[in-house]
Amino acid sequence: MSSVIAHRGARQQAAENTLRAMTLAAEQGARWVELDVMLTADGIPVVFHDRYLDQLTNGYGELASYRFEQLQRLRVHAPIGSDDQAQPIPTLAEALQRLHALGLGLNLEIKPSTRSLWRETLQASLAVIQQSAPLPLVLSSFRHKAIAEALQLAPGIPRALLWERLPHDWKQTALKLEVRAIHLAEFALRRWQVAEIRASGFEVYVYTVNSIKRGKQLKSWGVNGVFTDHPAAFLSQPEWTTRQVRAYGEPL
Repeated sequence: MSSVIAHRGARQQAAENTLRAMTLAAEQGARWVELDVMLTADGIPVVFHDRYLDQLTNGYGELASYRFEQLQRLRVHAPIGSDDQAQPIPTLAEALQRLHALGLGLNLEIKPSTRSLWRETLQASLAVIQQSAPLPLVLSSFRHKAIAEALQLAPGIPRALLWERLPHDWKQTALKLEVRAIHLAEFALRRWQVAEIRASGFEVYVYTVNSIKRGKQLKSWGVNGVFTDHPAAFLSQPEWTTRQVRAYGEPL
């Protein structure tokens, strides 16, 4: 991926995980974005992060209990302090179409709205991906069963494992699931872990990094990239100047 990945789009200025946030990220110079996919009650993959609808206008309850037709009447709030308007929840198909038009790569996190929906969420997402115009794509998930299933159903799509803290058996899991990268939380990461992962032939991407100072430290440790809510701020720094690359790290 690129060294700077817009986390849920440019979510500090626009409603996260929306077409507006994706477009703004591209305008700020980002070449990759990270988005989350969930299923509605009628099985439509939509781009959304939270299990509950608290961040929506007039929303309540769980996303999994809403049909897509019902969700269309709701809007995602813009972040506090932003002059942007609330935005509709996009389908995954709409998001892929916009990203293709913008020339952006996508790290798609398979994020089932309930623990039991990981297979359905992955399968529905892959069906949409297969019917969409191609774009640089990486699948990641905290639900490692989904990554294992992705290996069987779509082995040509690069995969990444998500953890908050790196477990002792991380390497066995990564080799078994044939992933290309490890995605880890910023707060728990240690320098020796980055060195160990890189020495084992995997790439390291870190979430969610919003401090330029912390970003510089992580870059000095050898991380390949960061997920950030502030893509414009990072891309204004010479050391973070990004270019479009294939997943993972291979220049076009």
